[in-house]
Amino acid sequence: MACFDLLKKSDVDTSKVNELVKKYIKNSERPKYGTRAIALLLRERQQELDLGNQEFVKFCDSFKVSPVELNNIYAGETIDDNLLAPLSRILGKSKNDLQQVRDGLSDEQLRS
Repeated sequence: MACFDLLKKSDVDTSKVNELVKKYIKNSERPKYGTRAIALLLRERQQELDLGNQEFVKFCDSFKVSPVELNNIYAGETIDDNLLAPLSRILGKSKNDLQQVRDGLSDEQLRS
């Protein structure tokens, strides 16, 4: 209903409401892979550690993930292979697990 109202108020064709609803539902789902998924894992780790933003940036920097690199992850930019090891230490996950999350690959696909 909200999408329909928004389209109607914007003088846009309301027949596209289903397309807009699907888009918003997809965006609201928890990302399973890609940079967005790793950014979410970082946010959850920050909450687990009960750290403020600046404290978490310093924490990540101590593990060799610079504030710029951290911002790039949150902005959705591609995560380089050289960041997987420090991110794995920050998140308490294996490098292989993080590579799977980043790339959306299964164990079998990684081996081939």
